[in-house]
Amino acid sequence: MGVDATSSCVKPGIELVLWDFDGTLAYTSGDVWGSLCYAAERIGCRFVDGFEDDDVNLSLPVERIYASLVPRPDPSGLESFDQDVTRHYRTISTHPRTLLFPGMRELLGTLRSRGVRSLIVTNKPQGALERLLDLKGWSQLFDGWVCADMGEGGDLTKAQMIRRALDGNGVDARHSVMVGDSWGDVAGAHETGVVSIAVTYGDGNVERLLSEGPEHVADDVQQLGTILLGSL
Repeated sequence: MGVDATSSCVKPGIELVLWDFDGTLAYTSGDVWGSLCYAAERIGCRFVDGFEDDDVNLSLPVERIYASLVPRPDPSGLESFDQDVTRHYRTISTHPRTLLFPGMRELLGTLRSRGVRSLIVTNKPQGALERLLDLKGWSQLFDGWVCADMGEGGDLTKAQMIRRALDGNGVDARHSVMVGDSWGDVAGAHETGVVSIAVTYGDGNVERLLSEGPEHVADDVQQLGTILLGSL
């Protein structure tokens, strides 16, 4: 279990904050559902009642999501469905429902004003991330990003992404923090010696998230700011 955000702050000397994107910096689930519904409508289907009400369902394998359509679709159409979802999200959607969490823009600005760099470390493909950042006008809020598909021999793990971010910015792990809403963010931070802050307001399974033993826990952006800014 992590340390209560109200009673602790990160060790002084933080130079770099590494941010997961989906569910940590921004609410993105609404537009993912939009792409899924687009693909469903193209084959004359919809999701069973209540399925779209739980964002946790977005973490299910695409096979499980496809099987939740009614009327029951032809199994042979799974690949085409998956391609339609990807095409819509990456090239058609203007991401109208994707929003920075309240207070996040201000927190990023305060960190920058105090000389702390912010980098995105995400499983979201590079092209999709850069298009979204450009559409929303958010690129200038960050000092760069590392995406899973930026590896030469296949997708990078979260730990590999963190190491690339550290090496690319010449920052020691001891002067960095990883902020994320999934257990993989915490595990990647621990593997690289980076302090982890788990946020419980995102899309990840909170019980699984906390089971990784993050050093700090924030239930909202205000608590997150208390933890980060208290170290500066």
